[in-house]
Amino acid sequence: FEHLGDIDVNMDYMPNIRALDNCIKGYVTVSPYGGYTCNSEFEFLTGNSMYFLPSGSASFTQYMNNDMDSLVSHLNSLDYNTVALTCCRRGLWKIESAYEHFGFDTAYFKDNVKLSNIQYINGNISDDAIYRRVEKEFERKPKDESMFVWVTTMQNHAPYNSTLESDRTPIDLTDPANDQADIYLNSIYQADKAIGDMVEYFKNVDEDVVIVFFGDHYPHISGFYDEMVGFIRSLFESALKTNDALQFGVVTGCLRISKESIFTGLNHLQISSIYNNGYEEAFGFTQKETEQMLTYYGMEERIPEAKE
Repeated sequence: FEHLGDIDVNMDYMPNIRALDNCIKGYVTVSPYGGYTCNSEFEFLTGNSMYFLPSGSASFTQYMNNDMDSLVSHLNSLDYNTVALTCCRRGLWKIESAYEHFGFDTAYFKDNVKLSNIQYINGNISDDAIYRRVEKEFERKPKDESMFVWVTTMQNHAPYNSTLESDRTPIDLTDPANDQADIYLNSIYQADKAIGDMVEYFKNVDEDVVIVFFGDHYPHISGFYDEMVGFIRSLFESALKTNDALQFGVVTGCLRISKESIFTGLNHLQISSIYNNGYEEAFGFTQKETEQMLTYYGMEERIPEAKE
């Protein structure tokens, strides 16, 4: 919430994440909102963009029909043991089939993940239970084996209507007043604690470990979305349409902005995408950069394929 606007909360709800050192932090932009986790997984693991697929597409269910080059298959080629671990059902977004096409050596789902001391937060299996399972998987591997573990959790997913006393924490959101947002921040506070415990565990292992985590989509909290869209629409209209001091403006990082509701008050927009010859080198990688990357990874033989 904080980078969208000021909130009034009685204490820090992410103390462990903010206290992390020896790390890189920042914001990540993902294509889905309120759901469609499979699309974020698809983009992260393959490096492909949902931009080229029709709006509303679900990558796993519609386009993952064959084996696909991915971060997983690349790590497999380097003799990593690749493991997918989730508390979701196998049939959700057809993740079982998708993980097979990615090439995971092993995949655990809700029916076979075998969690111990399960706690439910916000009606979902807690992040802490999943992270304890990751630690057990790490302890099972031979010491000289490299491992990649892909984890998805559900604790902070909508809906946010829990009335369980066990879900309450000291976090109290007072402004803006929204019961669902308050429940969400309480869940985030407990997720932050689970992250802190997991990081502390891996600090004490005698191996190099890299932990990467990101949000796959924003939470859908009733009452916030309409208010935010109205604010952003008004902001853009004031800044770009009725601003007499502005002669020319550029909006970047948007998907077909003429179709987005926050731009409905604007007109005479010119859309420049990777298909425009004048901007073809402003998006993605240039030929020189692509050749340098393929050479760096010992894949020079695939340069002609990349050109196609």
